Amino acid sequence: MDVHTLGSAKLKKALYAVCLTSLWCVWKVRNETIFNQASPSVQKTVSYIKSLSFLWVKSRSKEVSLDWEI
Repeated sequence: MDVHTLGSAKLKKALYAVCLTSLWCVWKVRNETIFNQASPSVQKTVSYIKSLSFLWVKSRSKEVSLDWEI
């Protein structure tokens, strides 16, 4: 994707939000594993990252048409 295409700033912001959400979720799973002796699950962590990223991006986005479906 060309950096100068329309919407690239929005794409960068969304990608940044997903990166921050990923760090947040991995940190939460780490804390659950260390402090609550929970067993970590990659599938649950990825699912958590996807759903929380969508919610965070949707709640901060000015785009009305943002939908879970691709």
